[in-house]
Amino acid sequence: MRTFSAHYIFPANTPPLKNGIIKTTDDGTIVNIIDTHGKITETAQTEFFNGIIVPGFINTHCHLELSHLKGKISPHSGLPHFIKKLKDIRTAESSDMISAKIAFFDKLMWQNGIVAVGDVSNNSISFPIKKESKIHYHSFIEFFGLSPQNAHTIYNTANKKLKTLKLFNLTGNIVPHAPYSISPELFELFRQDTHLPNEIISIHFQETDSENSYFKHQTGSLFNLFQEWKLPYPFSPKYKTSIDYILQYLQATGRTTIFVHNTFADKEDIKKIKENTENPFLCLCPNSNLYIENKLPDISLLKNSGLPITIGTDSLASNKSLSILEEMKTLHINFPELNLEEIIRWATFNGAKSLKIEHQFGSLTKTLKPGINLIENLDMENLKLLPETTIRKLI
Repeated sequence: MRTFSAHYIFPANTPPLKNGIIKTTDDGTIVNIIDTHGKITETAQTEFFNGIIVPGFINTHCHLELSHLKGKISPHSGLPHFIKKLKDIRTAESSDMISAKIAFFDKLMWQNGIVAVGDVSNNSISFPIKKESKIHYHSFIEFFGLSPQNAHTIYNTANKKLKTLKLFNLTGNIVPHAPYSISPELFELFRQDTHLPNEIISIHFQETDSENSYFKHQTGSLFNLFQEWKLPYPFSPKYKTSIDYILQYLQATGRTTIFVHNTFADKEDIKKIKENTENPFLCLCPNSNLYIENKLPDISLLKNSGLPITIGTDSLASNKSLSILEEMKTLHINFPELNLEEIIRWATFNGAKSLKIEHQFGSLTKTLKPGINLIENLDMENLKLLPETTIRKLI
């Protein structure tokens, strides 16, 4: 049995407790949470820490298989350039080297207080490492393709990858990459898939402004890149926005949909998401957004929408680290009007709900084993994260 206390405990699904106490079993299962009403109660068994105690972090969007590409793509070059460069270099290293990087950063995420990850997979190289990891992974088997005649082949390939994932006893499902990269024929196969209701859909959305010009005017850097690759433009002129195109394929009873990035999402996009999807989440990857497009989402718009927000790191091809704390710091420093309680909720409880694992992770709740993190070196008076704020994994 262990007993923890700190200046504040943030359970994530209930209000913070000043000088609260958490009791756990040795394996981290929470036995009790005590509200001391702000009074410091010191006993010989209590471990008191300077800082705030929070649940283990949930990384809602990651590409672990790209870990070998850290620092290989120049920042601030825009998403179309990023996509082009990624296509050129993603398989340039040996599989042994790629696997070693995956294993290294899997362990580093654990040390950085991350207990669960929604991870995009385009191949199976990460599966053996995920199977042995201390982290809970939900793998999103991604598909994309603009050639209508290749739709069946592409979707069948995704299903084969999913079967391979299941052989490792890992959880996951098939997901679409992005509105601009999937033909109507391919999306229709996805829509008709009888296995999909009640599953979790994750889709890149409004990561670049050229997504808008691509659909509205068939112009812009994304359109030009696909023309350079001699890819078809299979979309009907009636779809003036990416959200208009994808909504018809995403509606299903009980399904959760995670819209990832939302950097260029506007009020109309958010309105249509609210009105047409049953259980939507908005995932923020601020450090990746700054790395690729040098722009952050309209946080005020997203927050005021009332839609639940989660946080992801994206990949090391577009980030300096796989650290949810670093994403939280970027949000708090750039948007000081945000309060720490809501940022913590985004990084923990909301993330767990989006991956449908809130019965295991995401909050400091009795009977759960969510992981326990200590956030240190923050502005305790104003409860603000600082550039020098750090994370320590307690359990």
